[in-house]
Amino acid sequence: KRHKRVSVKTASVIYFLLAAVYVMYMRVTNVIFLSDPYASVLYRLIILIVILSLWVVANYFVCLIRDGEGSFKDVYVATAMSFTPILYVIPVVTLMSNVLTYQEAVFYNVPITITFIWVAIYFFFMIKEIHNYEVGETFNIIFVSLFTMLIMGIFLFVIYSLNTQIFRVTLEISRELMER
Repeated sequence: KRHKRVSVKTASVIYFLLAAVYVMYMRVTNVIFLSDPYASVLYRLIILIVILSLWVVANYFVCLIRDGEGSFKDVYVATAMSFTPILYVIPVVTLMSNVLTYQEAVFYNVPITITFIWVAIYFFFMIKEIHNYEVGETFNIIFVSLFTMLIMGIFLFVIYSLNTQIFRVTLEISRELMER
């Protein structure tokens, strides 16, 4: 943040690579290690993109209200940087899953668990350092940001539902007018 060594372009490349790694994970991983091997990859990728977008926006707005020092660019870039361990570990584990049996699942599950713990630690320190909070404030900000994400998600769902209903009513009215 202070030396501006990572640009928005680099963060966008990291997000693109994360999406590619996720698609590779869903397509290449042995089916015995996937909870739902026939799930729609595009649907899950869209959900992942929406969740990440909601996180960046919610965290920025919460920290803007709570006197955080980070800008929107800082939150966007730092969130991308906190996910970089996934780019190193998941492709290796995904390829390794094709030679493992179900009895050797520990060699698949442990690296993934360690990676997500690693990402969570990076995520925590990302929020702490970007906004210059203390440890207790950081936990509070994380919970408030998650709650804000929930509220934003509910709001987007209501807007989507209302737009769908308005479209249906408009379509029915136009059909009725065309028939008469």
